Amino acid sequence: MIIYCFAFHVWRIDKHPSKLVAYDCLIQLFTPFIRLNGSMDVGTEWLIDALDCRSDRLADADLLCSLCDEVIAALDLHVVGQAQWRQFPPPGGVTALFLLTESHLSLHTYPEKGVATLNLYCCRPRPAWDWDGRLRELLGAQRVSVRAAVRGAAEIAAGKTADCLEAGR
Repeated sequence: MIIYCFAFHVWRIDKHPSKLVAYDCLIQLFTPFIRLNGSMDVGTEWLIDALDCRSDRLADADLLCSLCDEVIAALDLHVVGQAQWRQFPPPGGVTALFLLTESHLSLHTYPEKGVATLNLYCCRPRPAWDWDGRLRELLGAQRVSVRAAVRGAAEIAAGKTADCLEAGR
């Protein structure tokens, strides 16, 4: 199965929001199999923004720890050493950083703004995860943005059009 992808889906995301959704869906569906111009990428990075969240949940370190544990378990990630956690003075935002054998997971919350941001970078394929549903449920998020970027794809980074994405190889 061959799917064609053009570089403008990646680089003009800010000017064409409708293409962001198409690109994210493509990445989430085919990340386990992606090859660009015959060379394997070096990883996928997910940038997740949860907006208009409940401020009490963004300051609840136990809830946030459970969220991170759920992500780690569901995606079969492997933590190296101890996670680093920091809760700030009221309103009590939290920063967490997990070093993973696959790379890293970070979480930052801003209760005063109703925002949580997460970053997950993996150097091996991971299945799609329901960021939208879980962050709406756990944090009371009204809006969730999930962006994915294939990293190390020199053809895209150089501004060249990717010939194709080959699934299954």
